[in-house]
Amino acid sequence: MTTDKGTETVQPRVSILIPAYNAENWIRQAIDSALAQTYPNKEVIVVDDGSTDGTRDVIRSFGEKICFVPSSHLGGNAARNLLLKTSSGEWLQYLDSDDYLLPGKVAGQIGELQANGDVFDVICSPYILRNENNGQERLIELALPLDVPGEYISWGRFWTGAFLMRRCALIEVGRWKEDQVACQEHELLLRFMRSGKRFGLWNEAAAVYRQHGTATVSKKDPLRTIRLRMYLTNQCEDFLRQEQRLNSVYSRLLYTARLDCARSAWKYDRAYAVELAKKASASGRRWVLGSPALPFRFQFVYFLLGFGRAQQMASSFRDGRVKC
Repeated sequence: MTTDKGTETVQPRVSILIPAYNAENWIRQAIDSALAQTYPNKEVIVVDDGSTDGTRDVIRSFGEKICFVPSSHLGGNAARNLLLKTSSGEWLQYLDSDDYLLPGKVAGQIGELQANGDVFDVICSPYILRNENNGQERLIELALPLDVPGEYISWGRFWTGAFLMRRCALIEVGRWKEDQVACQEHELLLRFMRSGKRFGLWNEAAAVYRQHGTATVSKKDPLRTIRLRMYLTNQCEDFLRQEQRLNSVYSRLLYTARLDCARSAWKYDRAYAVELAKKASASGRRWVLGSPALPFRFQFVYFLLGFGRAQQMASSFRDGRVKC
């Protein structure tokens, strides 16, 4: 929080932390966007996680403007923990090497913190999803007022690059889990929730998440990602039940999330997909409105004939074997 020392105003130091691995095509814009932050009291640290392309040459070209830490290939969360160890900021802005920030991101979130008496441990924000294949951008908004468990269960609207984290809070919950192969930010967020950390919202989108190619962790092994998501979702449900916070709204979101994942898993493991659908409907089936993954026609057949038959018919429609 801002403090006065005589006539001098001192703001909390923010470390902008960029892990990089084979990001030659993207890393320059990520670093440029970190350096362009209007917030004055900042440092920019980049860890190269054993890249085999020209990433290190691009990083070195910034010279003393940044702190560069070369490393052997350790993996994403190990690189994030090395960044944490190297940094000195009270607040942490993690930024993947293929994403970037708009200039007012850090300043806006610190301003939100100070306007609320420095009570937050994590400051969340909406973000911009950019498709690099066609240049289209989409705003990913958070529901108002901020409902952390609800957003967590819904899954898609929390993203590391849109957060600002208090350093001591991250250390207190145990840092990044280095053997977490996917769903890394959600695994960490669940520990923040369980530990009673305080979440705030700066409702401006000033971070850009790039979608490009097929080499992301989640796309390499979609079924593993679905299983990890469902494991963490179950853990979140257990937490809400223990805290006596498992209300009808969260129950409906859990139902939707599980049925959505069941549909996604059908392509890879039908037995597991049926298991998820059974768990979703264990407390009854519900009509879900506004979910692209659960269109009315699918839900209608699901209610009449069950999940497996509904999914088979949906696959037939997609493949053009059945005309509608």
